[in-house]
Amino acid sequence: MGNLPWDMYKTTRKTIIEIVLNTEISRHFYLMSKLKTKLGNNFPDILNLDDRILVLSICQRVSDSMKIARDSRLIFKKWYEQFFEEFYKQGDMEKQLDLPISKFMDRDQQMNKEKVYLNYILVVC
Repeated sequence: MGNLPWDMYKTTRKTIIEIVLNTEISRHFYLMSKLKTKLGNNFPDILNLDDRILVLSICQRVSDSMKIARDSRLIFKKWYEQFFEEFYKQGDMEKQLDLPISKFMDRDQQMNKEKVYLNYILVVC
């Protein structure tokens, strides 16, 4: 990115940061609501940076969620375990910073992982 003109560099950097931040599960319903509102209203406007970020963020979320469709039980099981490990790492960081621990992210709290994951598939995916 070092060879990009300054304006393009700033736009590219902002786009990447927004897409990464939009992978956070807490932004899921906000993104879906924003998408539904914009559909049918001359969307997307490719000249509008916010529309481009929304489309790219949705594409990233869809590609991230498609792991549930893989055939191999081995791949799915490995991803399932990583799913909860990512949640637990966030909970560990929240605990370290004396923040309230987000739901399903406390590794010390007993939960039905299968039910949590099924709800994730039904609601998010």
